[in-house]
Amino acid sequence: MLGVFIENSEGNYLNDVMNRFGDNLSVGPRGKRGKSAFDLIQWVPHAALRMFRESEKVNIYCTSATDGIIFEDKKPVALKNRGLGPNAVSMHAFPKITRIHHDKYCMEFNNSLFKVDPVLSGSGPSTVIYAITFKGLGHSEVPRYLFSNEKLTRGISVSGHVWSEDTYLTIHSAGQVKEIGFDSSEWNGLFIQYKCEMGVTSCKYIFNDQSGTLPDGPEDKDEFDILYIGGHPLTDYAYHAIGSFEMYHMNRAEYLDERLGKFIVSDILERVDE
Repeated sequence: MLGVFIENSEGNYLNDVMNRFGDNLSVGPRGKRGKSAFDLIQWVPHAALRMFRESEKVNIYCTSATDGIIFEDKKPVALKNRGLGPNAVSMHAFPKITRIHHDKYCMEFNNSLFKVDPVLSGSGPSTVIYAITFKGLGHSEVPRYLFSNEKLTRGISVSGHVWSEDTYLTIHSAGQVKEIGFDSSEWNGLFIQYKCEMGVTSCKYIFNDQSGTLPDGPEDKDEFDILYIGGHPLTDYAYHAIGSFEMYHMNRAEYLDERLGKFIVSDILERVDE
């Protein structure tokens, strides 16, 4: 049968069903639009997260002192990328892999820098997503990037006196910045989305229990884009412990459902739960 909708004299729509002989069978006014019968994120969040992670470009974390490391001649040279992209190649001072609790480990980026090349391609509409858990290792006066792109137009830096009230996380997005005060001595979870379309970059974030947006800026997407983890060759390197680092790339300019973003942050914080 084929459903058709006809407006009557009172402006209401009648839902007519047409059978295979072409006869109309009126069944009354059309009802209000209902809710989706099945919400994947609400009912099976772990399945939704597992499906989404199948497309991730970068997924770096450790479950032992060695399982997240790539060795050459018994020398550590890269961090294992469990996503679809290349491994993260060490450029300076390999991080110490530290046991947090039982089977939970983190990477101590003390003057460490890694490069993943390339992770993005193409120039059409897109959304680039990052999720990271981190905490400070000690005192630092200068801003230190946790990650950045090649042009330093996207990334996260931390500045101020670590373990004091004047420590700030700074979100960088196409010439726009957002500073957020936080406690760097605790494990923190960040989920950030960069949406690029028609020459404009938009940014939306979830940081611990806060969320917000940055003003739009000129599109900062390159045809080929390098990802740096732990800093940038032109800046001071990170002085932070990183529990997990994830990056996703969607070939459409559309923000991810905030519920899934919060679930991702909750999931990666469990990896460093002490």
